Amino acid sequence: MNIVIAGGTGYLGSRLLRMLASHGHRMLCICRKPREHVGDERIEYCDLADLPRKIQSFLPELYINAIGRYLKGEATEGEVLEANFEVPAKVLHTCVSSGVRRVITFGTALPDDLNMYTFSKKIFADLGRWYANQGRVEFMNISLEMFYGIGEPENRFLPWVIQRLVNNMEIPLTQGSQKRDMICVEDVLTAVHSLISVDLPQKYVDIPLGSGEAPTIRAVIEYLHKLTGSQSALLFGKVPMRNNEPNTIADREEMNKWGISIAYHWKEGMKMLVNHAVERKSAACRSQED
Repeated sequence: MNIVIAGGTGYLGSRLLRMLASHGHRMLCICRKPREHVGDERIEYCDLADLPRKIQSFLPELYINAIGRYLKGEATEGEVLEANFEVPAKVLHTCVSSGVRRVITFGTALPDDLNMYTFSKKIFADLGRWYANQGRVEFMNISLEMFYGIGEPENRFLPWVIQRLVNNMEIPLTQGSQKRDMICVEDVLTAVHSLISVDLPQKYVDIPLGSGEAPTIRAVIEYLHKLTGSQSALLFGKVPMRNNEPNTIADREEMNKWGISIAYHWKEGMKMLVNHAVERKSAACRSQED
């Protein structure tokens, strides 16, 4: 299958790009700086401006939107809106006009009005619903829960916490009462691969994707603290909770209807992350000794 992917240079998108290419699919990855990436016989890179020309010969059958820009660091609401709505919307229009008949987008399980990230994800799904209602495309909106995995950017929550734990640094936290469904990225990849060719009951569908379990953030942090044997002080309540902080959990029965199965329990996933962090720290120490 020929697949256009936006966001294929990010953490989730790059994993998805390599996985699909390994299964024999041809991939056209839309990114800001294509010259910084080396393609091969199955992966090609181009920027948004060059997409209309590239797509004429590529003849895509599927468009996957894996863009996910968060309100972190110096990112503005305008930048988040552009990344999560304007860019994928332009790719969507180009793809549909070129004959693409199926779209998979990574939305979010968080409430639509929580912040600009969740709102921008919602309005892109609404645009997909409009195209679907016109009969022009099949649109699958994946309501993705919090995902994690080895190699995540260090500014994401779990890598940040684990890094401080293995270095015995104090950790300022909210009270941690919010419940979060956490899904391993390997399970996300497996689910998406199974959804590529599944039959849809209608042109637009929302599909939940998570582990189906939702521990509190406090329970997760305390478990990580135990796994690492850390001396870090856990400062619960130091950071104020967001207004309307949600609890989220994927509907496992609905996932079963789509043939989605989960291999990693969240505690197994946390052990995997901790083992990787400890190994990295040990390797760094050995390198310094040499």
